[in-house]
Amino acid sequence: MSFTAPSLRARAVGLVLVAVVPAFALLVIAARREQHRIVEGVRAEAYAATRTAALQYRDVVESSRQILVALARMPELRQPDPARCHDVLADLLAHYDTYTNLGIADLAGDVTCSGLPLAAPVNIADRSEVQRAVRSNGPAVGEYRIGRITRRPGINVAQAVHDDSGRVAGVVFVAIDLRRLGEIASSQSLPTGDSVTVLDRRGTILARSPGGETWTVKTLPDAPVVRTILAQGEGTAELTGIDGITRLYAFTSIGNPRDPDLHVAVGVPVEHALAPAARFWRTSLALTGLLAVLAVATAWLASGTLLVAPVGALVAAARRVTGAISALARDCRTQRTSWASSPGPSTT
Repeated sequence: MSFTAPSLRARAVGLVLVAVVPAFALLVIAARREQHRIVEGVRAEAYAATRTAALQYRDVVESSRQILVALARMPELRQPDPARCHDVLADLLAHYDTYTNLGIADLAGDVTCSGLPLAAPVNIADRSEVQRAVRSNGPAVGEYRIGRITRRPGINVAQAVHDDSGRVAGVVFVAIDLRRLGEIASSQSLPTGDSVTVLDRRGTILARSPGGETWTVKTLPDAPVVRTILAQGEGTAELTGIDGITRLYAFTSIGNPRDPDLHVAVGVPVEHALAPAARFWRTSLALTGLLAVLAVATAWLASGTLLVAPVGALVAAARRVTGAISALARDCRTQRTSWASSPGPSTT
């Protein structure tokens, strides 16, 4: 019988290690499930933040529409006296810092009245919001422009104006200051590294935080994040942002889903989103490793008392028994040899 204490201890440790492997596999499965749970939680939080920001931008657009509807119904503005019309719009403009101008244009697109003084004739027939308002017989939101009257960046909202017979006679419009859109973006309570971005339907950045001064008014329809937002309108996706940082984005649109007025997106850096899962993995791995080391050490130490010593005693006893049996067998062989060599009894 071959027996050594180190080999027996190694086998005991091997059994312990075999028992640890399933625990490690369970750890991997649990870590993946935890990562999925955390990512889904981040998606939900990002989407909630997106909806909160979108509601504020929707309020700006809806307030503009309501003002325009009220102006479109004012009899004195349907066939305006230029001086009186200017006074009315200038007074309204003084009470709304969200807007840079209010005005009226006829069906040909010529501006007939403005809250700001007109230094020269202005025509806005080529503006998309004017065309869409006349075509739809209702309100329409435009894209980013530099105002021909204000000389400031913004987006216009236009509303069709009807004559006494109910036919479209022109539009009343309001210019929304981009600074107001930027203030809303900056006011969002987002963790460091998160971003909020507002786009028009052409992919022009109307507001962004952080980095608004760098990215605002840039048109980036081919950027992966912008292209995805414009194509899908609403959803979540892991994308590389315009600043090169990979984020988990949640985005939604404002207005008609088939022709949105604005797009709002909130992005969470992937490394931030997965940080809790990474911490869970590191902690679990460290605990599992510690338990494995303790189990191996315990098996190595305990095997000496619980396994090696008793088995060693059994092996020693077996060897003694084997030795005794061997000695007895030798004696028996010696005795048989002695009997065989001795002379037999004499016969006389």
